[in-house]
Amino acid sequence: MLGMGSLEILVILLIAFIVLGPQKMIEAARYLGEVVGQLRGVAKSIPHMDLDEISKLNDQDPVRGTAPDSSVEFNKELQQELPDKEISNE
Repeated sequence: MLGMGSLEILVILLIAFIVLGPQKMIEAARYLGEVVGQLRGVAKSIPHMDLDEISKLNDQDPVRGTAPDSSVEFNKELQQELPDKEISNE
């Protein structure tokens, strides 16, 4: 589990018990379990998303598609500054 051994997990649980106390530790564990369950549900639903939903998400991205134009403009400005150097527009 995340590259941690049983001793590391035991130390973390002991520190959490000392810091939180028995009642708060139970509440924190319950909350953590709910969050992990919700994350698993979201992770399971990702492969079942329609391609239309994914393309809608891509279309809503305002930054998407601006980088190629910016790189061409940057290369033009760079070519003006350094006319003797060869600069490719990749």
